[in-house]
This record gives sequence, C-alpha cells and structure tokens, in this order.
Amino acid sequence: MDLPIESCILNAKSRSWEPYKYKSKQAQDENLDMLINWISQYTKRDDTFSMSAYQRFYNNYSRKKQIISSNTKCV
Repeated sequence: MDLPIESCILNAKSRSWEPYKYKSKQAQDENLDMLINWISQYTKRDDTFSMSAYQRFYNNYSRKKQIISSNTKCV
C-alpha cells in the first residue's frame, strides 16, 4: 500500500476496536495521538515500518506486485 499520510491518519481514527491488543476501545483510543504522530513520521523514519524499509522490500520482491494507493477494496 502506498496511501497518502492523510488517508492513513483517517484510517487510524476510524479503525474498529482491536481486542487482541487492547482491553477496551477506550484504551485503544488513548493511544490514538501517539499513533497519529507515528504515522505522520512515516516518510522520515528509518525503522522496520518506515517508507524506506517498505520501498526496499517492494523493490527487491521479484514476483508479480501492485501498488494500492487508495482505500478501495481489492479482490
């Protein structure tokens, strides 16, 4: 996926409760500011989940691939 940062932030704000990670939706939402900050740094970070890491993975993958750049359903 190669979504605009703004779309990623909207996705984070509208995500459903992840009960395998959090005790409640409220507990999950208490981390929302941290998550939005982390997402906003995507292009600047150089960690495992950074844009540069994903770009390296994509470039090195030799099989069929596609870039998804919007929040549409893929089948």
